[in-house]
Amino acid sequence: VEFSDFQCPYCRDEAKSLRKNVVSTYPKEVHLYHLDMPLETVHPWARPAAVAARCVYKQNAAAFWEYYDWIYEHQADITVDNLKSKVLEWAKGKETIDSIKLSHCIEAKETDGEISQSIEDGKKLEVNQTPMFFINGRRMAGAVDWASMKHVVDDEIEYQKTAKNAGEDCGCSVTDRKSVV
Repeated sequence: VEFSDFQCPYCRDEAKSLRKNVVSTYPKEVHLYHLDMPLETVHPWARPAAVAARCVYKQNAAAFWEYYDWIYEHQADITVDNLKSKVLEWAKGKETIDSIKLSHCIEAKETDGEISQSIEDGKKLEVNQTPMFFINGRRMAGAVDWASMKHVVDDEIEYQKTAKNAGEDCGCSVTDRKSVV
């Protein structure tokens, strides 16, 4: 699980690393969940960007990851005033996104409650900075180099094999939560 802020430069760097390395290294073993933690006092367009991300997700879950990559890649070009027009420009021509619905969703802040829930989830976990990661409950704060993160992931994968072989299978299941994208 990653708690992230679309305007955070450290989150941008981590996003690139995660998207490049997690998918190629662990195509079936690891699931990446994004939770929003916009730090509104220092990043004025982070929350509206998160609202837009969830509006994209509502239309097409796979398009969320395209948006995720795009928003971080274009972070330097975005302002509070041009965010909506930039997002709609990104969506233009995408067959999987209805730009009119997206515009309405962003304007009406239809997904803002989901952002609030994500922030509350983060507060319960004492998330006080971004990026923040939880790998099977292990907390990793701030910018984490890929080698360190890979080490933790590998340890968790091995532990799960051992725990399962010892009859300690947790019996955990994944549920669809609105606050998990």
